[in-house]
Amino acid sequence: MLIAAAALLIAMALFHSIIGERAILRPISQADNLPKIWNSRQATFRTLQATWHLVSILWIGIAAQLLAMSFYPERGASSFVIVFGAVFAGLAITPLVWNAGKHKTWIPFGLISILLFASLFV
Repeated sequence: MLIAAAALLIAMALFHSIIGERAILRPISQADNLPKIWNSRQATFRTLQATWHLVSILWIGIAAQLLAMSFYPERGASSFVIVFGAVFAGLAITPLVWNAGKHKTWIPFGLISILLFASLFV
């Protein structure tokens, strides 16, 4: 279950970075009304871009930790699983409350949370 959660996280990170770059960040970079950070539209865009991709990097890092816990379970993985199970439950609930579930990230985040908590009982 940890490997499945890690695989889903990696897939989401790749999808988030690739599709987000094409569908969201590129159009933002073309916007005429993009505010300036440090008197530069380029700095604003780079800041947005870095922040966008940091999320993906975080997800891959979490996936790496999940894989490590799967292959080395004797290292006290249960507390990590509980904490991140709760984190991903929160990440799943947020778009449901914030925009009535229109942003579909609640689905994979909910699945990740379920997989994490279920792994405690296997």
